[in-house]
Parts: sequence; structure tokens; C-alpha cells
Amino acid sequence: MTIQFDEIGQTIAIGALFSISICLLLRHFTDMQEIFKQLNSIKLPPLFVTAVLLAFLYSIGILAQRISKNTVANRRPNLDWLMPNYFLPYDSQMRGTSLDTFLQRCSPLERQTMESLYTKLLTRSPQNDDEKNNIFFFCKNKVYSDTRYYSELKGIENKLFFTTSLSFISWVSIMFYLYFIAYYWVRRKINKDIAKVQIREKYKHEFYFIAILGILLIAGCISYRSLQDSFNLRIFGYYTANAMG
Repeated sequence: MTIQFDEIGQTIAIGALFSISICLLLRHFTDMQEIFKQLNSIKLPPLFVTAVLLAFLYSIGILAQRISKNTVANRRPNLDWLMPNYFLPYDSQMRGTSLDTFLQRCSPLERQTMESLYTKLLTRSPQNDDEKNNIFFFCKNKVYSDTRYYSELKGIENKLFFTTSLSFISWVSIMFYLYFIAYYWVRRKINKDIAKVQIREKYKHEFYFIAILGILLIAGCISYRSLQDSFNLRIFGYYTANAMG
């Protein structure tokens, strides 16, 4: 039950971050502020407003998490700008690194167990990330079928979804904010009729929000690497523990 509440809270937080990013980005280009004023003038029970808002943010959060996870997991080199590899490494790369780390730290008996698995799945020891990926998913399927480990691993996986979404939304939002600020600056230079308002004054709130997004991006990436490595090592460790009986 605790994991379920954690997951709901994480999803609502992602929905809130995504919604705030969109609203703040569009406030200079739409009548959004007027719409909010009109909505605020409507007298509704606070409990009803809170329930509707949480349901809305939860729905947006689910959508944002799915898009983030699929985009990051299915990245291609030509689309790496969507989420640079130095922020969030490729999943296959992380799994290969974790497997190498596990083999360096494990006992001789555990190493023997993994080598036996290599023999079953591959004709040779895994040399690249794709082969190591196959090893990982075989171990994961075996471990996930054991009810002793499922809840713990599912909880870590939910946190991975959260950190992935947090990092992805922060990075994409930063790119869009900087693009629109640069667009305004160029347009102001070309069109002499535009009032000469200082960029730092017009986009003061955006600059503050970009700084916050930068902090969230760094925190999300650090958490992602730590959680992903911990998750992968647990998969390999629990598999070998079960295989050794």
C-alpha cells in the first residue's frame, strides 16, 4: 500500500511539473492569465476543486511518464538531443556496466552460475551491450516471477520512472524556454517597433524557473544512475542466489 501511495504522489508531482512548465511557457503568447482569473472568480467548494485538480494532474502525470519513458528508452543516435546520453545513459549501456560490476564483485560460485547462464543463452561470453541485455532480461523475468522480490523491485522501478520523467521534462522544458527567449531577442533586434523591454525583466520568472529546472535535471540524472545501477545489481544478485539454491 505504501508503494501505491508513493507511485500516486510521484505521478501527481510529474503532472504538476509538466503543467507548470507548459503554463509558464505559454503565458506570453496566450490569454491564459485571463482564463485563470475567470476560473478563479467561479465559486466552487474547495474540496471539489482539490479533487478535480489532483485527478487532472494525476492523468497528465501518467501521460507524461509514458512519453518520457518511451522516448528515453527508444532513443536513436540521430535523436539523442531529446535526452543526451551524458545525462541519462542508454538502458543497455547501464545494464552492461552493471553486469561488469557484478562480475567483478561477486563470489567465485556466483561467477560460475553466471557463466553457466552464458552457455545456455549464448555461444560465447557476452561482448557487447545487446548480448548483455539478453542476459539481463532473462534474469529479470526469472526474478520477477518470485513474489519475495517483486514488491521491492517494482518499487525501485517506479522510482526509476519518476526520475526518468523528471530529467526528461526538465531538459525539454529548458530547451523550449531558451528557444523562445532567443526567438524574442532576435525578433526584438529585427523589428524596431517592438518596445525595448529588457529580456531579464520580461522573462524574469522564466529565468528563475530555468534555474529550478536545471537543479531538478541534475538531481534526477544522479538519482537515475544510482537507482538503475542498484536495480540491475539486485536483478543479477537475486538470480544467482536462486540459481545456487
